[in-house]
Amino acid sequence: MIQRILVAVDRGEASRAAVDHAIDLARICGARLRLLHLLDELKLAPGFETYGAQSEEVFRMIRESGRGLLEGHRSRIAAAGVPVDAVLVEGFGRQLSEAIADNATAWHADLIVVGTEGRSGLKLLLHGSDAQAVARSAPVPVMMVRARPRGADGGGGLARPHADASGLSPMFAFD
Repeated sequence: MIQRILVAVDRGEASRAAVDHAIDLARICGARLRLLHLLDELKLAPGFETYGAQSEEVFRMIRESGRGLLEGHRSRIAAAGVPVDAVLVEGFGRQLSEAIADNATAWHADLIVVGTEGRSGLKLLLHGSDAQAVARSAPVPVMMVRARPRGADGGGGLARPHADASGLSPMFAFD
């Protein structure tokens, strides 16, 4: 039985779709959600600047932005009546998949839900896929949720795959 669902979040539409699916699943299963957002300050550090006062200010703003992102999702989930907490992980060059796997293990998650952009071909080769990396390293099953490409529904809305009679979506998209 699914009781704990870990949801990795960022600012993308695929992430929002993942949260929407996780809310639906948590309602059906009576599960609680944990939101996880990874900050990787090293990827965002200015290239020609030494770590000093300016860098510390940038990192402070990045942390505040991450907390705001988590709080926005957390309040929306709580308003839907689903128990939720949130974790902000500071990466310092750490792989997203590693942070998710470690947190899923420590929190005893039953399922991980991640959004995916659905990259293929050259885009996949050049940019890789965080969702695939999560699936390869996860200690529990992973549900990948994809947002509909902009314009596919006439307005860039979220993908809502066909659901079976249970209301659960059978979508497992691998980009």
